[in-house]
Amino acid sequence: MFPCQPWSARGKKVSSHFGLIALVIFGGIGLCPVAKATEPLLSETHLASVAEDTTRGEFTPLRGELPPEFQSFSEFHIHGTAADPDTWNARGQWDPKRKRTFFFGDRHRNVFHSYDAVENRWHHNALAEEIPTAGHQWGTVGLDVDQGYFYRAAQRRLFRYRIDEDRWELASDAYPGQHFSPMEFHEGLGRLLALGDEQLYAFRGGEWQPEARVRHRSQHANMIYNRAREEMLIVGGRRSERRVSLFTADGQLHEMNDLPFNWSTQHHCIGYDPESGNYLALHRKTFQLWEYDPSRDRWRKAADWKDENQEEWRFGSFFGHVLIPIDELGVILWMHRSGPVVYRHSSAFSDASPSNPIADTSRSAQRSTSSPPQKEGAAPSPTEEQLPSAKQVATEHQSTVAAPPSALAQTELGQHAANLAPGRFVSLESSPPAGVARLREMFLVQSPDGRRGRIDAWADGGHWDSQRRQTLFHGLGGVNKFITYRADENRWEELGWEGTPPPDQDPERYIYSRTAFDATRGHYYRLSGEALYRYEIEEARWSRLGETPIGGNTPIEWHQALDMLISVKEGVVRGFEGERWQELGTTGVSGDRSSAQYNPVRQELLVIGGDGSEQAVSILDADGEVSEASDLPFAFQMSLDHITYDPQSGKYLVLRWDERTLWEYDADADHWRPAWEWSSDGWPFHEYGTVVPIPIDELGIIFWQYEHGPRLYRHRLASDTASADSTQAASRPSRSRAAPGGDLSKPKASPEVPEPGVEVEQQPHEALAAIGEDMAPGEWRYIETKNTPRFRVGSCRGDPGDGGTHALGWTGSFAYDPETQSFWAIGMRGGSEKRLFVLDRDLEWNTVRQLPLDECLDDRRPFNRLSLVDGYLYWPSSNTKEGGGRSTRGHLLRAPIEPYLEGDTDVKWERVSRGLGISNMNGTGDFAVAWYPDLGGWVFVGRRSGTKEPTPFSQEGHTEEGQALGKRWYARAMFLRPPNPEWVQFDVLYSGQYQGQLLYNPIKQQMLVAPGIEFGNQPEGSEPRREWAIIHHDGGDSRVVSPSDEGPTPWVEKIDRAVGDGFELPPFSPRYGTIGYDPVSGDYLWWNRQHGAIWRSPDGKHWHVYESFEDLSDARFPEGLERFRGRRGLFGATGYVQMNAVPGTDLVVFFDPDRGLILHRMKDGQADSTR
Repeated sequence: MFPCQPWSARGKKVSSHFGLIALVIFGGIGLCPVAKATEPLLSETHLASVAEDTTRGEFTPLRGELPPEFQSFSEFHIHGTAADPDTWNARGQWDPKRKRTFFFGDRHRNVFHSYDAVENRWHHNALAEEIPTAGHQWGTVGLDVDQGYFYRAAQRRLFRYRIDEDRWELASDAYPGQHFSPMEFHEGLGRLLALGDEQLYAFRGGEWQPEARVRHRSQHANMIYNRAREEMLIVGGRRSERRVSLFTADGQLHEMNDLPFNWSTQHHCIGYDPESGNYLALHRKTFQLWEYDPSRDRWRKAADWKDENQEEWRFGSFFGHVLIPIDELGVILWMHRSGPVVYRHSSAFSDASPSNPIADTSRSAQRSTSSPPQKEGAAPSPTEEQLPSAKQVATEHQSTVAAPPSALAQTELGQHAANLAPGRFVSLESSPPAGVARLREMFLVQSPDGRRGRIDAWADGGHWDSQRRQTLFHGLGGVNKFITYRADENRWEELGWEGTPPPDQDPERYIYSRTAFDATRGHYYRLSGEALYRYEIEEARWSRLGETPIGGNTPIEWHQALDMLISVKEGVVRGFEGERWQELGTTGVSGDRSSAQYNPVRQELLVIGGDGSEQAVSILDADGEVSEASDLPFAFQMSLDHITYDPQSGKYLVLRWDERTLWEYDADADHWRPAWEWSSDGWPFHEYGTVVPIPIDELGIIFWQYEHGPRLYRHRLASDTASADSTQAASRPSRSRAAPGGDLSKPKASPEVPEPGVEVEQQPHEALAAIGEDMAPGEWRYIETKNTPRFRVGSCRGDPGDGGTHALGWTGSFAYDPETQSFWAIGMRGGSEKRLFVLDRDLEWNTVRQLPLDECLDDRRPFNRLSLVDGYLYWPSSNTKEGGGRSTRGHLLRAPIEPYLEGDTDVKWERVSRGLGISNMNGTGDFAVAWYPDLGGWVFVGRRSGTKEPTPFSQEGHTEEGQALGKRWYARAMFLRPPNPEWVQFDVLYSGQYQGQLLYNPIKQQMLVAPGIEFGNQPEGSEPRREWAIIHHDGGDSRVVSPSDEGPTPWVEKIDRAVGDGFELPPFSPRYGTIGYDPVSGDYLWWNRQHGAIWRSPDGKHWHVYESFEDLSDARFPEGLERFRGRRGLFGATGYVQMNAVPGTDLVVFFDPDRGLILHRMKDGQADSTR
């Protein structure tokens, strides 16, 4: 006989409500049946009672019993992790069989807990030490209810929790995705699925096998199984931030309409409404809840708590959320550190019956031909008898009236296009009209006052008439001119003004974007003042259609799929169907000097730029829905920038005349990237002038209207360009650290960088760590070193030995190399040499004089610029001699450290990047540059003015305080990621732009910005050097283009003015202080010599006193000390002190030019709760 041991949630005897257990013996086989009649129903639980009392759209707190050792749910939920464990794609699961929730959190420490609905009690489940942390949950969890398995993937391994046994085991030592690749159990298919790059994998028989191809990248995507619809939703992913797919119970994958926003792993969390089956996406920072109805294939904003009623939003803005649908009760258990609540959703879709979007034949080329199963009550799929959509009518009509391709192919234009390779421009020789000597005269007009004007200035584009094989361009240079290029004759003509044309003298001097062309009907539209005019091409006659609600310099464009004229004015999108104007939606594009471009390949209209919205982009799709796209990475100006599209790929293109660059926009990925950059000898146009792009879809080319003769161009995709260029790129330097060579005028390959999102393993300095083991918490100790220098530099005109001036003033920290366990700093002063100070693993100093860096008369101080990556020192130069111009300041120089450690002082520094491109930057070097491992590149914070972008952008916009006070942007943030050699601006800050400090925090995986000085104040007297900020990686909505198109995207969190707990904080200055971090908790530290104190902060904004140094007779300090610094002071009188955390320990080391090395062991129990 064997003992009967019934299942228990906590591994104990089952409670009495499971009833009596009878032992029955049949032929030696023992069975333990459970009396099911007494098993409680979910409807009898406290959770059900709360759910019943919760009306639609409301939150009701769920009061569950906590373990006695926890005073609050926040303590229980965080449970010793570094911060909130429910951010970055976190999901929870509901087990209907056991009536329990499961949540596995991770914030550099794992936490695994459950809510037992029967007991109304929260539990911490068993954890296994062998399960590694992955930094965040990343959505790599799944629940197999039938088998009783909970899955967690971490660091390329799959772990399984046996729920009924409360124990973990290794399910597989392989995982097909990365640590950030999501996983989910598909109950309809009965298997665990994981997302790799563009591939779904299924876990069968203990092995991972390919399941289906997808168009999602695994990095930062998310998946959720929907029991109400028996399907799985896949959303987002790196370079697929707006993509949405459904994986149904029949094993079919369906690509759906794009999200109206970029999916952000940090800012969004996913769930679904158990009653309607619709999916829900919460944006944690904007307090917006979006709803997706798969039957309609449409997203709608379901709630906007910030705009509607701030008091109704019960959660903080910077913490995670987990939405756990409880299907049987029709509610969502909404978990947050402030406490769990029950939420019953009020659907945004209550207006009409849905249809099946997958059966829409207009999208059949992009989607699976099969349809997901329709839920009961859904409208049937469209049949052949149903009327085609407007876009189908337009497409079919144009295909019947357009000229045969052979007619256009036989023209001079067609023959040139046939021989045109991708990425090439070619000139087209054409004839001007009779009586016109030069083509250039076609683009000039003379006003009644005698002034000559150009008709193609401030013009965003012409149009192609495929029926008549001609271009159409209405220009304005004070007076009107209407011209065409006829391909059949290879000749230009001026069109007439019969009928009632627009007035010859327009209220606006330029045409802007005030023309449109209805290719189906042959109607050309022109907006003049507030009146709309139409030119009928077959009749060659103008007519006036009357006044409009638009007018001014607002854009108009014909939307072929909607079959209406579109305009944008003051952020309102309007459509004109021939009889009346109607509002279609709103946009962030102002409409004032904005541009509009219809794209027939994608059947959508893009509006871009304009006064007050220079970086805004919106799209009006074929269904009449307006969506915001990512901001431009530059300020769009119609006078210099020209918008068009590639007729082959449908990608949008912007030619930047002054920059001589061509940018490409992928609307599917919502991603901008540079496609071409021309040198002076490759530029296809002259030095001055302007162009008008006109796509010719039948030929797959763009016709660039130009006064010196049209240019034809066939686009080469940026991805193809990158692939071609990559074959010529140098390989990365090896871990052996051999000094690289090659042509220094070319950008070098990148150093080996860590995988984004993974904390870099830091080896402690063994000598310091050994000393620290004998120190008491809070103790301060002087450390003896060998060959300690005076940290001074001499004049460039001679070597005064160890005399001279202070070398490390205004420098916050040393650079640390974990492999060689050595600290590095570059010392200098205006008019002095540059020296390298190195403290090795044996606590012996080495000094290298006369570094071959910049001319010493330029740089004033080191400030905070030196970084050390993979055995190479990197130094952003403030010199311009080598680059040949002021804009080259900030180019990176690098040198290997190994030769220096071996005693070689003649080490070559090589140039590996281009300059910052800031034209009015001085040579003092008073800017900050630091390496950001999670970003895989460097970050710059410094001068804002001096580039051609007139209006720098902010990804997150103003803070509430900044908006209320009217704060100004003072500094800019840029990043450089190898192998691309270009610095790219990604944000602006309130902080001062000179002499700031950047501190990377490996515990928090973020970078703190200690503000620099500024010549001016923020409103209300707030100095810019009191405005702190934090730089995050991959936290924005991908609104910034990475030139290398790989890796995370940075953004800046403005945290406004830092505040002290019971005392007034001074403005930050590197002259009087430096910042560091606690290597255990990640809390920030601020050493300040003016106030004689060290302050501590969990978030960079709220600071309290960590060490006041009021009583130095304490045993924690060396004997004989009386004060903070100076004579008999802990620190020397100079006050130029650097601070470094000793990784892998609880030690902080201070470098003092007067006292030498000072080691401090952090106090016990001082760690603040981190964010």
